[in-house]
Amino acid sequence: MSSIIKDGALIINNRVQADANINVATNNLAKETGGNLATLVTDIGLVAQTTDITTQTTDLLAQEQVYSQLLSADETLATNIITLNTKGHRLLDIYAAATTATTFTVDISMDNTNWVNHYTSSAAELKYTSTEWNGFVYIKLTAAVAGVSGTDTVTLMLGSK
Repeated sequence: MSSIIKDGALIINNRVQADANINVATNNLAKETGGNLATLVTDIGLVAQTTDITTQTTDLLAQEQVYSQLLSADETLATNIITLNTKGHRLLDIYAAATTATTFTVDISMDNTNWVNHYTSSAAELKYTSTEWNGFVYIKLTAAVAGVSGTDTVTLMLGSK
């Protein structure tokens, strides 16, 4: 539990608890109004609970994962490509594997039209994996044609949350 005093108010776990002036004023108000302050405190408590529930719902939605995948596709017929709209999620997982070494490429875009190269294999490789903090909306993962027809495959996966 963390607590600080800011502008005369005691703040515990990012919530204003009270300050000495407010405590004195509310005690006097409760005496003058015959205890009606209890109803007001109950109403404020319900509002705070509603706010907490809304925040928790937002946090759960932020954890939703989006992904795109191509599993065991023929590596020899055409360039294999998948694209992912990250929907604003920032954590990006990239997985690419092939049974015959190939060139993997990762491109990035903000609008799904204008693409910039983010990564290209410096030499043919069997596998490329990466977990990155990402600020781009669209990610494209590509595997070049390679291997022997009918036997070599490629798997491409992109995930973001």
